[in-house]
This record gives sequence, C-alpha cells and structure tokens, in this order.
Amino acid sequence: DIIGIVWQQGEHDALHLTAARAWKERFRRFWRDLTVITGNPKLLAIVVRTMRFRPSCTYFQCIVSGNDMLRTMQMQVGTEVPFTDWLDIDDLATFPEARLHPKTHLPDEHIPSALIPEVGSRLASSMLRLLRRKLRWRETVNVSSSIRSSQSSEHIKADIGLVYCDVRENETISSAVISGLKQWRRLASWLPIVLWVGSSTHVNRQVVDLVGGDAHIHVGPSHLTYMSIRAFALLHSPFKYTVHVDGDSWPCPSAMDLILNVAGTADVVWTLAPRYPCGGFHRGACTKYISPQFAHILAEYKSFTERNIATVSVFTNSSRVRWWLHDVLRIYDTQARRIGLYHGSDQPAFREAFFLHRHNLSERLLSPEQACRPHDEFVNSSQCGCMCECSQCSFIHDKKHSKACRSLVATHVPNLA
Repeated sequence: DIIGIVWQQGEHDALHLTAARAWKERFRRFWRDLTVITGNPKLLAIVVRTMRFRPSCTYFQCIVSGNDMLRTMQMQVGTEVPFTDWLDIDDLATFPEARLHPKTHLPDEHIPSALIPEVGSRLASSMLRLLRRKLRWRETVNVSSSIRSSQSSEHIKADIGLVYCDVRENETISSAVISGLKQWRRLASWLPIVLWVGSSTHVNRQVVDLVGGDAHIHVGPSHLTYMSIRAFALLHSPFKYTVHVDGDSWPCPSAMDLILNVAGTADVVWTLAPRYPCGGFHRGACTKYISPQFAHILAEYKSFTERNIATVSVFTNSSRVRWWLHDVLRIYDTQARRIGLYHGSDQPAFREAFFLHRHNLSERLLSPEQACRPHDEFVNSSQCGCMCECSQCSFIHDKKHSKACRSLVATHVPNLA
C-alpha cells in the first residue's frame, strides 16, 4: 500500500507569476486524484519548498516575484491540505556543494546531485513525523468528519482548559464574557476555565462560580492591556492544551467536538486574520517589522499574513511555544512604541514572533466554515437569528451576531445550547 508521497517541483512555475499563483489549487486537485488512484483518502504528502534561485532570464523581477509566490503557495499547501506538510531546504544554499551565482549569491533552481542524499534524509524524517501525527489526526479538521475515538478524546479532555481575558479599568466583567462562560458550561461542564483580569476589574460572585472558584481568577500585571495580557495569560497557562477565545466569540454546539479533534495536531491551531492581511498595523502595512534579520527575507515575511487568536485558538504547551510567547510580549512592547498599532492589536506581534520561530513551530489553520466571521460569503446570516443555526460554524466571532446567539440561548432555544 502507498501511504505517502514526497513532492519536489515548481521551478518552472516560478518563472510565471500566474502559474505560481495557481500552484496551490493544482496541487490540491493532484492530491485528491492520487487519493482516488491509491484508494487511500489519508494519503500523506511532503512538499519541498523551492529555494530562492537566481534568475535564468532577463525578467528578473518577474521571476523573483513568481518564486516568492510559489514558495508561499507551497507553505500554504503544507498547512491547509489534510495530511500534508512542507519541507524547508533554504539552508542548503550555505552548503559547499551548492552552486551560487557570483552576483546574486542565490542557488541554481535545481538541487545539486551531491545534495540529493541530504534532501532525501530530511524527507524521510519529515514523513515519519507526519506519519506519527497522522495517528492523532482524524479524517480532516472538519467537524463533519468522523471524530476521534472516545479513548483519545478522553485523553485530550484530561489535559485541556480554557483561558479567558477581560481587563477593564474600574469596570465589571463584560456581559459578553459572562454569557460566553455560561455557554461553555452548557457545552462542557467539565472544562477547566482560567480568567485573567486587571488589577481594578470588578469580579462578581456569578463569574467566580462560573469559572469554578477564586483560585481560577488571576490578576495580570498592571502595565498589560487587554491585548498584551493575552500572550502573558497563554504563557502562564497551567494546561497542556490551552483554548483561547475572545469575549465576543460565541461557541456553537459543535465547538467542543472541533477543539477535541484539533488539539495537539500542531503547536498552535488558529485562523487567518479576517479581511485585512496585516490590519493590526495602522494602514495595514505587511512589511513593518522589529526583527533586523527580516530585512533579507522581506518578500517571504510579507506573504506570511497575520493570524487571529480571538475567534478560537488552541496552543500546545511546550518549551518552543513558551519561547515564542516570550517573544510575542517583547515584540509587542517595541511595536507599540515604535510603529503604532491599530487599537493596540497584538496580531502583528503574534505574526512577527511566529515567523521568527517558523522553523521550530507548526500551525494548523481552521477554515472560515468552522471559525466564522459575519462577512464570510458562504454565511447568509439574514436567514436565521443565530449563525449557529444556518451554517457549519463552530465559532461565531462578531459582537452583533454573537449577541443574537446569546439572546436566543437566553430564551432557551434547545439546539443552540
């Protein structure tokens, strides 16, 4: 039986921006066809990301932009297509066997034959890691697929918890957070919850009872804002798998099924930032950075757009994730002082810090059909009172629409609670 393939191709596609942009969808179709031909719907695939190579024609800018686009498409395949991953071989350019152009210092488009055994060894290691991860995956990350075995789910349940943050100066906990806590208790009464608040936030008895007692409420350092406290809270999470949502992100009845099936499949499970690729900065600039080493890989950094932890995110507690979160806090402080953030957004800091650690971290992106925003085209929210009723959404992130869901639950609509 064929359990997987390795795929190293795309140098010619990089010569044309249109072909490079179409690479991801073409590979998706190719992978789907292979699953049919092999009879293996869980076929593994490792995609080798093409190195940045020297131009082989006079249209230098076209080739460079096509090469960057191709590399982005290959990385997206490795994070979006089920049972796939991508392999980074950029460091091969530093090997003595690499053939570098004397002016650009970039390698040829084809891997030298002397380095083929090195690439093969890395592919074998990557395939073994992917095979081990496959044993923990379900069919896909969609809720509609068959869910984890009850034994595996029970194992995840023992190690998972929810972290909420609500920092308010001299105010009480928001009604949205309270409603969200009630909904989580309806969906998963067993779920441990930790709530981080500000030093002057008023916490009433109802909130204390919902989170399970005073010991589950923590006061963050006074200099942290609503945004910056999130990385701090995640860094200090007591859970092996930490779930985080914003107060205006509403969990639908399928929310817990989704979480139990994606927890532990990557260092972080989250979503792409909505609407604007780099909207956390004023004017949405994708090329702003603090880390000096990004100056040499700016095109790649520009293509790595912001992620969002607020709709729903699941973090796996490990030393590499904690190191990343440390850098989120460090970078956020510098960004806020030097660059200026849109409403104090922490998305740019999570983005830059993740890109800084990208070779040591894995991510899994939830689809917009699961983690929903009201502007998503596939959702016609005018047809129902709550988007949980008329879509496949597991989470709904929007003040207006989550409020509609809270109102319906308050009136005891059975299929929403």
